[in-house]
Amino acid sequence: MYKLRTIVLEDEDDNRNWLVKKLNQYPELELVGEAATLDDSFRLIAQTKPDAAFMDIQLIGGDVFALLTRLQENGIPIPYIVMTTGYPEYVMSALNDYRRFVVQYLVKPFVEDWQKKLRKSIDALMAAKMNDTLPVSDPKSSETQHAIFINNRGNLLRLDFDKIAYFEAAGGGETFVVTDTGTHQVDLTLNKFLELLPPERFQRISKNNIINSDRILRINREDRTVDIELGAKHKSLGVGDSYYTEMIRNLPVAKGRKPY
Repeated sequence: MYKLRTIVLEDEDDNRNWLVKKLNQYPELELVGEAATLDDSFRLIAQTKPDAAFMDIQLIGGDVFALLTRLQENGIPIPYIVMTTGYPEYVMSALNDYRRFVVQYLVKPFVEDWQKKLRKSIDALMAAKMNDTLPVSDPKSSETQHAIFINNRGNLLRLDFDKIAYFEAAGGGETFVVTDTGTHQVDLTLNKFLELLPPERFQRISKNNIINSDRILRINREDRTVDIELGAKHKSLGVGDSYYTEMIRNLPVAKGRKPY
């Protein structure tokens, strides 16, 4: 079994010792260190390069945001994070600035039902780490790629290209993935999706939308909209002026005919 190399960063000795003791009960984890201060936490991450970290918001000498900024500025890999805090409103800052890394947060005190809470957190960490190494997510292999797996709220979500009609920005760094059978709200931006999707199959048509090119039914030149096949129906989406010409150029058209 692959073990996540994990650290615990917590400024209160009792809380840190309790969490270390409980985490040592999980065979998926290998505890490689603990720290209470910002400086010690920085050194620990730089030296051990852990896969995962349970981090308190407050550390001696600073907070976790200062730590993450310092790691980023020095080019040190940031581990996947379970944030522990008594002040959940502060987690929103981490989610805004370090959404890529924070997979779960625990609100103190979390002694009650701790097995369920830690189990959920560890599953989220394992899914995030596993998603890093899935070859199906490599856009360079798009000639044979039919789907991607993405980490979404601690689960691995499979997205089949043939079933996707379009993507729409949901705000807050999230995206709606619209398929024939339903809509998924995913914790990734449109820009991040563009890095994962094969460009010959998907293209951006506006600030808010990416479409599956195979789903185009018609393009309305006068009002700059495109009709997308969506199950037995269709969906009309606006095309931004700066995207229109490029979208047209990417379409297969009859020789000798200009579509615009």
